[in-house]
Amino acid sequence: MAFYARGIAEGAAKETDIASDLTSLVKRPNLGSLVLALFAATVLWGTLEAYLPLLGKESMGLDNNQIGFMMSMQAFMNGS
Repeated sequence: MAFYARGIAEGAAKETDIASDLTSLVKRPNLGSLVLALFAATVLWGTLEAYLPLLGKESMGLDNNQIGFMMSMQAFMNGS
């Protein structure tokens, strides 16, 4: 599995081997902790998104339209 990339300075085709790049990435000792941290952040973010409407309804006393507006503003701000 190789793809060709055009060099900026020389303008010639340069072969890059993806398999060797992935192998060197997997051999790095910090990869496991990075994957674990990303997984934990994903689970926590999903938990926040699941319980945010309950927080708005039970604790803040918001109606359904206000909860929808709160979630749409959060989605908008995440996309910005």
